[in-house]
This record gives sequence, C-alpha cells and structure tokens, in this order.
Amino acid sequence: MKAAGRPAGITRRQTLLALGGATAAGLGFVGWKIRGRGSSAPGERRWKFRTRDSVLTSPAVVGGVAYVTSYDHNLYAVDAGTGGQRWKFRTGDVVSSSPAVAGGVAFVGSVDGNLYAVDAATGEQRWSFRTV
Repeated sequence: MKAAGRPAGITRRQTLLALGGATAAGLGFVGWKIRGRGSSAPGERRWKFRTRDSVLTSPAVVGGVAYVTSYDHNLYAVDAGTGGQRWKFRTGDVVSSSPAVAGGVAFVGSVDGNLYAVDAATGEQRWSFRTV
C-alpha cells in the first residue's frame, strides 16, 4: 500500500540520518561475520545466498538478519546465521541503493524514483515516498 507524500512525523533529514547511521553500523557487523570471527576456521564461508541478478550494493545487518538488494528489483531479508531467506520485497524497478534498517523498518531506494519503507520483520510495505 502506497502512502501519499511523507509519513507524519518523519522529516527527510531524519530519514537520511537514520539511513546513514544504520548503514555504518550494519557494515561493521557484516565485515565481522564474513571473516568468520568466533568460528573454528577464521575466514571460512558460512553460507551463500543467490539472487536472480547482480548485487552491487552493501548489505545491512541488524538483529541477525542481512538485508540485501539486487538488480532483480528485490530487497531480501536473509538469516545471517544460516543464509536462509526470511522474505523478499519487490520494488518497482532495479534497487540501486544499499538498504538501511532503523526502528524495525528497512529502507531502500529504487530506480523507479521511490524510497520504500518495509517492515523488517514481515517484509510488508509500510509506505513509499516519491523522490523525483
């Protein structure tokens, strides 16, 4: 369901600040997991997750879930421990931005000109905001 305009109580500045902070925090955790710290074999690949097209952006990892965007028009939520897909959300076009997660919401921009807010637990769209 697409909301008209910006959701009440959230400014553009607040959204951008949340996206930046969540992305920075997520990237640090992704680096830790990829190197395999805490496992018996540092650097060992724990799992691999395939999308239907290229992944050219950085993932965000929050609460044991990796949020990954792909050129196949989807935002994926992947269990960071097992690599299993929890859900996927289809946008209107190629996803061209790294996802960010804050307050239980995953945010992602799409070439269709929208910023999408997706419930991080369920993958259901909360709102979208037209950026162009």
